[in-house]
Parts: sequence; structure tokens; C-alpha cells
Amino acid sequence: NCSFVPASNMKLVTGAAALLLLGADYRFRTEVYAADFDAKSGAAKALFIQGFGDPSRSERFYETNGAAADALAAELVAHGLRRVDGDLILDDTFFQAKDTMPADWMKEDLKYCYAPRMGSLSVAGNCLKVKITGAARGKKAVVETDPPVDTERFVNHTVTNRSKRGRVSATLKDNGTLVVSGSVRSGRSVSKEYPLRVPALFYGNVLSGALRRLGVPVKGRILLYRKTKTNLESFTRFTTLNSPPLADILAAMQKHSDNFIAEQIVRTVGGGRNGGTTEAGTALISKTMHRSDLAASWFLRVFDGSGLSRSNRLTPDVLINLLSWLYHSNYRDLVLATLATPGGEGTMEKRLVGTPAQGRLWAKTGALRGVCS
Repeated sequence: NCSFVPASNMKLVTGAAALLLLGADYRFRTEVYAADFDAKSGAAKALFIQGFGDPSRSERFYETNGAAADALAAELVAHGLRRVDGDLILDDTFFQAKDTMPADWMKEDLKYCYAPRMGSLSVAGNCLKVKITGAARGKKAVVETDPPVDTERFVNHTVTNRSKRGRVSATLKDNGTLVVSGSVRSGRSVSKEYPLRVPALFYGNVLSGALRRLGVPVKGRILLYRKTKTNLESFTRFTTLNSPPLADILAAMQKHSDNFIAEQIVRTVGGGRNGGTTEAGTALISKTMHRSDLAASWFLRVFDGSGLSRSNRLTPDVLINLLSWLYHSNYRDLVLATLATPGGEGTMEKRLVGTPAQGRLWAKTGALRGVCS
């Protein structure tokens, strides 16, 4: 009954609580409203997009992050959208804007995408990957981004020079414009990834670019609703975009040990009850575990949903009780389908392959510095 730091085994707790609180068939939704939409021409004076934490617009659920963005734009086109004459207004207020990550995550982790920022409007796990390749000396380097961004909202400040050590930096401006700077030698490449500080602006840039690739221009600005408080009287519901069911989302979270999905779930749980914060979500997860007699309060401490926090604590007994309860519940087959297996997709792809465990083991891995489970 000694308590330990569970690392990513915490996702087992998050997943179980999500099933109990949201249900296996729960779908994250994104509401889209259009101002003065003309069905004949397909023109909208503006679009208003309201997010509720959908974590599925990424390469976890599509072939690439670009394909995820293209699918998002294609859904709007399928409903008749042909151009946006005004602004793209983004409402990310379902999650509290100041609470984009758990407060006690280690500072050295925050520059990597395994410690992403959370947002009720998100794409590509809120992670931007940038690669610059040197061209002729003195010329701008070639910039590639994953996911692809809007070419009309992108500034290339790179240069090809003789520098032995290339560098690259990316900044997302308040108007949704991405600025990439840096230097690199001719024929060489430099890559870097960035967890985005304002996920909704990133979402707007990527969506605007995906719409443009489908021939649907967005002529206005990218705006955050919480900063502009646009009058919405002329807007009517255009469509609702739904995620895959929670069961599929949990499979991506568990098999790949995806921190972003876990934290989006925590805030979604908190958003429906107490304001979309990490604190609200983890408090409700703890309460759910205790009320279900799956953990005594002194044996379980929940500070995030992914297990990246070193403040999380649980005992082996809590974990065994939880797994036993899941195995004997109506969720048994669903939960087994979410876990990684030797040689299968995710974290067990290269583990225990060709051993007696293959075909008999379902696992959830976990690792932090000094922790392996």
C-alpha cells in the first residue's frame, strides 16, 4: 500500500473516469455558426466556431495532421460553404484560457510537444513542427510546417548563409499569422517542434489554410471571441462537427500514451461542471474514483490526466482494484481494445514480440525520469 508516482499509468484512471462520467459513446462536438449565410452562393459574412475540447483533429485519427485539417475544411464545404467574406471568429472559452497546462509540470518539459498546451479548439495536438532547408546562399530557406499553415497568413524571415549551426524559431502572432525565422546552410535542414501557447489561433490559421486549399477563401481576420466579444445576432447554426466516439479516443490515448488526449479529457470533464480547468477535472476524477469505491482518498492523488505530473500518487493496490473492476464490468472488451499489445500499434509495438506474452498481454506503459511501469 505504498504510494508511487504512476507516470502514464495515470491514464488508466483518466480513461476509467471518462467512461463513468461521459460514457463510451460520448462525442466531442464543435459548433459552427455563419453570419448571413447565402445558401445559393455559399457565401458567409463571417464564421463563428465554438469548441468543446475535441482532441481528434490530428494524425492519431487521420493519415497525417494535414489530412486532419483538410477533413475539417471538407466538412464545411460539404455543407455548402464556398467563401467567407469576413472574419473567422474562434470561441475557446469552454476551457479557461489561463489554464492551458497543469501548474506543476516541470519547466524543462514545456518546450516539447509531449507537454502540450490545451485548448477547446485544437488541431494537430496543438503542436507545430517546422523544418527549414537551405537554398542558394543569401536566399530565403524553404520552410515546411506540419500541419500545413495558411500561406496567406505566413511570413518567412529565414535566410540561407554559411552558419555551421542552423537555427529556427516560430512565433504565432495575435492575428493568427505565423512567422518563421532562422538560418541554415545551403542543402542542410533544421527542424524543431513547438507546443502552441494559444491553440485557438493555431486552429484558425490551419483551418483557414485548409479551406483555401479547397478553394474557399477566408477574406477577413482570425479573431478570438473572448477578446472581441463580437455581436452574434446575425449568426445562425451552420453545422455541428462531431469527433469519433470516446471509446476510439481512449484507444488512441492508451495505445500511444498520448498526453494531449488525456489532458483534453480532464478539462472536458471539468468544463461540464466547474469551468474547464485542470483542477476542476482532476477533482471530479478523484471524487468519481472514491464514490465508486475504486480508491480511498489517501491512496490516490490526481494532479493531471496524463501522468506527466510528478505530484500524482497511487498505490499498486488501487491500480489492481481498478483493473479488476474494469475486467469484470461491462467495459471489459472495450477497455482491452484500448490497450497496447506486443507487436501491435503503439507503445508495445517492439516489446515482447515473439514471446509467450504475445497474444496474451494487454498493457499500459509508463515512464518518467526514475519511474518505469
